[in-house]
Amino acid sequence: MGQSKLDMFVGFFILVLALILYFYLIPNFVVDNGQDSMSPSFFPQLGTILIGMGGTSLIVTAIYSGLAENGNTKLVKISPEGLLNVFLIIVAIAGFIQLFQLLGYFYATPTLIAALMLIFGSRNSLHILIVAVISTVFFYVVFSFGLNLPLI
Repeated sequence: MGQSKLDMFVGFFILVLALILYFYLIPNFVVDNGQDSMSPSFFPQLGTILIGMGGTSLIVTAIYSGLAENGNTKLVKISPEGLLNVFLIIVAIAGFIQLFQLLGYFYATPTLIAALMLIFGSRNSLHILIVAVISTVFFYVVFSFGLNLPLI
């Protein structure tokens, strides 16, 4: 089976599972808590939508990217730099969890955002500072006021 056909099959399978989750499992098995905060089904539905979008993008990519050329498939090569980045991201997230527990949201979040920006190649310190501060404030406002889930 060619890589593009396999990608389309897997993408279709993921999309069908996301639809089953969204329209059957979540409505039938997630119970409303009756409180003023957001519905308990919000995050499962959001995750299911993202999973469905991932399956759809896999189908579209398989159709339009030409993964299979003359019956030969492209191999994905993993570079040592890519593996190092994966390891650094895992360390950054673990560090975020520890900092969040020790120092709180307002110290841990900008540190994580700055670390991730450095890992992904951003070197402009002013840009890193602005994005880290604005993102931290944005997430605080969304979680505290929009979702009624206090972070501190």
